[in-house]
Amino acid sequence: MEISGPEKPHPDSVQALEKMLRKRTEVTNLNLIVRYYKSSDITRSGRNMFGTSYTGLYTKDGKQVENEAMGHLKALRNIFPIYVEAQKNKSGWIVLAEVAGDKLINSKDIRKIEDKMSTKFNHAVKLFVHSKAEAMVDDTGVKPVELFKEKDGIKRFTVEKSRQK
Repeated sequence: MEISGPEKPHPDSVQALEKMLRKRTEVTNLNLIVRYYKSSDITRSGRNMFGTSYTGLYTKDGKQVENEAMGHLKALRNIFPIYVEAQKNKSGWIVLAEVAGDKLINSKDIRKIEDKMSTKFNHAVKLFVHSKAEAMVDDTGVKPVELFKEKDGIKRFTVEKSRQK
């Protein structure tokens, strides 16, 4: 079986699928091998991580939570938020963010952001950050690769037609 998605399937999931296939096909010696290809699903908001459908963008409260998280993440030195999504649950908010920078964001920074946001919104906020140590660095500083590609990269690296004499 071949599948693609943002994250590899866990062996427990493969085992459960194998068990289900054995039961439905009545082939008791069936062995499932999964070939996995990583894909990136992109929406207008950014990368859709873990194949999850988000709802925060479509509510006023969700947008406020996302903007607040984005602001706190932007305030961290050389950390660049690529996108932030928020979902409301029974106990408060779950926020999923993707950031890039010259270092990985640490759990101490995440706890501080969660505490500030929980106080502001009077609900628990749980922040999960996909942090990448990935950046374009030049003599002016650090930029996320995503912004470099979209704004500066195309202008700086063009193929010139050869000149004939």
